[in-house]
Amino acid sequence: YFLFFNLKDLLVGKSAELRKAISMAIDRDAFVERFRNGRGIRATSLVPRTVPGHVARAFPYDYDPAKARALLAKAGYPGGKGLPKIRLDLKGTATNFRQQGEFLQESLRQVGIPIEVVANTMPGYLEKERNGSLQFTFGVWDSDYPDAENFLALLYSKIGRAHV
Repeated sequence: YFLFFNLKDLLVGKSAELRKAISMAIDRDAFVERFRNGRGIRATSLVPRTVPGHVARAFPYDYDPAKARALLAKAGYPGGKGLPKIRLDLKGTATNFRQQGEFLQESLRQVGIPIEVVANTMPGYLEKERNGSLQFTFGVWDSDYPDAENFLALLYSKIGRAHV
């Protein structure tokens, strides 16, 4: 799982502090526990630990609500004051999508970031992706084969550019 931000968006795209605050407001361990039944571990690299090429490092924007609040204030929205609702688009309407959206909405609310969760049909979501109208979403990537290149390709290939 990973976060997507539309860098052309006038709100989330212009503020690295806001994007970092969003990242730091999400408890990834709680997400794994709730939505993966505890089967999984928080990522520390784009390349998973079980794949050759993984380089372990501390994730710089890991869960830290106090730092998230500080970054939100640095972005010009102390306590969320003046921050418009950020739209979180979901890729479907199924229960798991809705529950994950609610989890993110509650996580961000706790640090002062208002989120509007929008459940889309997959064709509707893909249209928003194609026309660049997504603001914030999250995605999932699983490997086709156990090689670091399968993950790193997201950074330089058409696959990655199609989703950014």
